[in-house]
Amino acid sequence: MPDTTPAQILCGTQGSDQGQCRQRHIELPGSNLPTPPNGWPDIRGLNQLQASREEWLNGDALDKALKVYHNSLPKLARDLIHIADTSIEGIFGTSTKAFEDILARNYNRFCRSLRRTEYTLWPMNIHGNHWELGVIRKENPNNENEGWTRIVQVGIIDSWEDTKRGPRKQFAEGRLKKFLKKNKFTFDRHHRRDVSTDRQLDMWSCGLRTFWAARHIMDRIVAMTRGDTYHYNETLWEDMAGWFNPDLVRWEMIGLTAYDAVREMGYRARIAVEVVSTSRDGAQDVDAATLMVPPEGGSSVVVGKPETRKRAREDDGEELPPNTRRKTEGKQVSGKPSIAPEFGMDNYEPFNKKKTNPVFPPDIPEASQESSKTTGGNTRNQPRRRGGNKGKGKGKGKK
Repeated sequence: MPDTTPAQILCGTQGSDQGQCRQRHIELPGSNLPTPPNGWPDIRGLNQLQASREEWLNGDALDKALKVYHNSLPKLARDLIHIADTSIEGIFGTSTKAFEDILARNYNRFCRSLRRTEYTLWPMNIHGNHWELGVIRKENPNNENEGWTRIVQVGIIDSWEDTKRGPRKQFAEGRLKKFLKKNKFTFDRHHRRDVSTDRQLDMWSCGLRTFWAARHIMDRIVAMTRGDTYHYNETLWEDMAGWFNPDLVRWEMIGLTAYDAVREMGYRARIAVEVVSTSRDGAQDVDAATLMVPPEGGSSVVVGKPETRKRAREDDGEELPPNTRRKTEGKQVSGKPSIAPEFGMDNYEPFNKKKTNPVFPPDIPEASQESSKTTGGNTRNQPRRRGGNKGKGKGKGKK
C-alpha cells in the first residue's frame, strides 16, 4: 500500500441525478484502501505534469500519455505504430562509457518491439536535459519473421535546433544508428528526413513539444488508412503545422496520464479535483496558483509560419541549453512531499464510525428525507476528504 495523507477533493451534491456525485468516497484515516487488482500505479509522470506549468517532463509522463493516445487510434493505424519507451537510460546520454556498456548488453526484448511495426516513434532524452522525437519508418525486406529491420526513413524533430543539423541532432543521429546497427537493423542510403517545427524560446517546453509532435505524426499515419486499407504518403514528413499551446498540451497530458492510472487500478478509481493551497517549488513552499496559472490570454504559438519559425532567440549562439530549469541556491531538496500545514495530522479530525459520516450521508428512510428537504442543507461544491497518493516522484527531471 502506498503512503497516504488526507486530501481535499471538490465534490458536488451527493445523489443520482445528472451532475451529482455518485461516488462513495473512502474516508481516511479510519478506512483501509482496497488494493487494486493490478497493484498501485506509478504516477511519477502525473506528479511531474502537475508540479508547475514550467516543469520539465520525466520519461514516465511521455510514456504514459503517448501510450494512451496510441491505444485510442483505429486498429489498423495502431498496429502500424510502435512507441519506444524511455526506459533505457544512457543511449543518448553524455557518457561514452555508458553507451558502450549498452551496446555490449542484450536488448532483444526492446528490439523485438521495434521489428514488429512499420513505424516507431521514439522520445529521445538527449544529454539528460532535452527531449526530441525520433520518427522511424522501416521495411520488412523479406516479409519473414525477421520483421521490419530495414530503416528506410528517419527524421528527428527537435524544437531547439529545428532543421539545422547542429551538434545535438548529429549526436542523436549517430547514437541511434550505432544502437540499431548493433541490433541487426540496416539503413537505406538516403534515409534522412528533415521535419521543421517551431523553435522553443524557453528552457522547459521540449517534453510538451515532443508529445505534441508525436500526436501529429500519429494523426498523419491515421490519415493514410481507410477502413482496412493503408497507403503510405510522403505527407508524413511535412513540416509541423498548426498551433502549440504549452498549457493546453500539459493539461491534455495530465488527463491522459490520470486516465492511465485509473485503468491500471482496474477502473476502481475516479479522477477528482483536489483543493490545494501550497506546492513545493525547489526548497520552499509557494502559493500553488502561481505555479500553474497561465499568462493572461494564453501563450499559443502558431507553428508553420515563416515569421515565427525564423524568429531569433537571445541564446542562438549557445550550442546546448543548461541542465536545469531553476537553481535552488545550493539548498538540499527532499524528494519526499510533505503534508501542507493546514492538512496536517495534528488538526485533522479522526474518522469516527459513531458520528455521521461527513463524506457520504447515511441511508435514511424516505420520510426522513422528505423532512430534511425543508431544512435546506445543500452541500453543493463542498470539499470532501479522501486519501491521496503520496508518491516520492522519483525520476530525472527533463527540460
